[in-house]
Amino acid sequence: MHLRRLVLGVTAVAVFVQWAHLVVSPRGDFALHRAFARHLLEGRSLYENGVNPYTPFWALVWVPVTFLPERLAQPLVFPLGLAALGLLLAAVRRTFTAPVDSFWVAAAAILLASRFVVRDLWDCGPNLAIAALVWLGVLEWQRGHDVRGGVALGLATALKWTPLLVIAAFLWKRQWRLAGASALATALFTLAPAAVTGPRALLADLSTWGGHVVRGVSQGDPSRGVLGPESPIGIALRPSLGSLLVPPLAPRLAGRVIAVVLAGLVAFAAWRLREPAARDDPRVPYQLAAVAVLALLLSPISWRQHAVAALPALFGVALRVKERGAVPGWLWLLLVPWVLFLLVLSRGVAGLPVSEWVHAHGVYALLLLGLFFATLRCEKPLP
Repeated sequence: MHLRRLVLGVTAVAVFVQWAHLVVSPRGDFALHRAFARHLLEGRSLYENGVNPYTPFWALVWVPVTFLPERLAQPLVFPLGLAALGLLLAAVRRTFTAPVDSFWVAAAAILLASRFVVRDLWDCGPNLAIAALVWLGVLEWQRGHDVRGGVALGLATALKWTPLLVIAAFLWKRQWRLAGASALATALFTLAPAAVTGPRALLADLSTWGGHVVRGVSQGDPSRGVLGPESPIGIALRPSLGSLLVPPLAPRLAGRVIAVVLAGLVAFAAWRLREPAARDDPRVPYQLAAVAVLALLLSPISWRQHAVAALPALFGVALRVKERGAVPGWLWLLLVPWVLFLLVLSRGVAGLPVSEWVHAHGVYALLLLGLFFATLRCEKPLP
């Protein structure tokens, strides 16, 4: 009990420090999202200043923030990120049917995902909110409420299209009603900004946004993507493998090799998820958590804050370890480099050069790839 209080106290102090830092010196992409929403209100083209990876609906959701004082907006909205984290953990615990007292399972998952969580909290938790909506959708599906689940999944997907792979997984597992409700909700939420901009302006923005995405994903050179040259801090699998393969291989050849690897991953996932889903099947949450990690890897754009989508997978793995009472030998092959590269060799601890080396060698993507396979292996109790 004393150790639990100590952990909660240290966490509270860490959260307060992050909040105080935002009060003194704002950081993250919060200001960019606020400006994006202001463009929507002003009737300007959302993409007039160049490539922007966010959908028009993303701008609509951020509109309320524009009415807050500029210097106070980020600290005032910050608690919503904590609420999204709590909602996500509550939904995940119920989805995985974890014991009520699963404090240490959640604590382990948050610790392992702490770099992702802290980075998203700088933006006041938008990606935590998307992940929470996804898992609320899964929870509602488990309870037999396909329409409610579809609305939650559709809202998450309209905000950022990465959860589309979760909807595809439900469709692949013959959950027609949920997949149909999710697709309809995605379409309706995507079209919602027309109430502000008008249909013609929205269609123009969607056409511009879709063109950027199509051109980015169709690039033969893995060092270029939706935003032009790939960012060195990206954690998607395509650019990460590209950073490893392009020096010894020509860009076009490296792109073909990577395309085969990504297609193989999708085929493997489809084979593992080939059975129809049952709402009470305890394997399904693990399968969907693995799909959420795969979506991060396949996404045209994935940065560190987006990787909060991996938190349910970490929760599931930690839950299996708790049930077993010990960490199996094969899992140490993931946990040791995960702790070393993500927690120990961080920029704040090891310095900028080491952090840049870790990013440049695709370590984040490779660790997430390992988590994908580990989560699928954990769909059954560990021997």
